Amino acid sequence: MQKDIRIKYKKSQDGRKSNLIQSEKIIFCICKNLIYFSMLKGMSKSTADAAIDRGKEKFPIYETVKNKLVETLSYGQKRIVSLMSAVVTGAKCVIIDEATDGLDIDNRKLVADTIRSVRDGRSIIVIAHDFSFASDVADTLIFLKDGRFAEVVENGREEEIGQIYKKLYHGEERADV
Repeated sequence: MQKDIRIKYKKSQDGRKSNLIQSEKIIFCICKNLIYFSMLKGMSKSTADAAIDRGKEKFPIYETVKNKLVETLSYGQKRIVSLMSAVVTGAKCVIIDEATDGLDIDNRKLVADTIRSVRDGRSIIVIAHDFSFASDVADTLIFLKDGRFAEVVENGREEEIGQIYKKLYHGEERADV
């Protein structure tokens, strides 16, 4: 754990010194973050360590990033580490917002593969505008319009999803698929 506290003195207009204390972020490496968040959820350190060990096979990047600081990771790596944190802490429901936003093709595939590998025994809600990604990782697609379920599709194909999207949000009629 690194902590950087800087104390600066500044003279006020009347000549008195006032203190300004700036505390930078407390920074942990990935493995310490996973243990920290597990313990916040009530796990012991040994239970957290065991959960991390079990999760390593589903998160192949763990060995590469475990000693890195979060701020040094790529966006895709951060997504995967966040998912690992949810899995390690035993989350039964995980919500992922725009999982592929800003990712290159390799990282999109890595995120999709990771989601597919950890979805057994938990509900994963993926909020996405990427039809290809949504159809690739989802068993069920739910379209919302005006805050309500507008359409539910089981195992939808990308073409079908695109047509539903056009119908719901652009007023175009859906052709039979």
